[in-house]
Amino acid sequence: MVDMEVAPDTNLTVCGDTHGQFFDLLEIFRLNGFPTDKHAYLFNGDFVDRGSWSTEIALLLYAYKWLRPNAFFLNRGNHETDDMNRVYGFEGECKA
Repeated sequence: MVDMEVAPDTNLTVCGDTHGQFFDLLEIFRLNGFPTDKHAYLFNGDFVDRGSWSTEIALLLYAYKWLRPNAFFLNRGNHETDDMNRVYGFEGECKA
């Protein structure tokens, strides 16, 4: 468990289960705003599998985590495991 602190004057958008739907993720950012120091995001897992754009989602989320480490948070979901990646397609997408 990791404590996450967001400054009182910061907005926090919580979302999850993008499941490889990259354009839905872009729509989330369009509707809510892109991550900034005053607009934090918490993604509650299941970024990958099922959709066709899992690699792009993972890369974009990790890039934002690197860019804004104190305002961008990622929880691992059940689809971020080897077994689920094998069954639902992310492993194959990475190997392609």
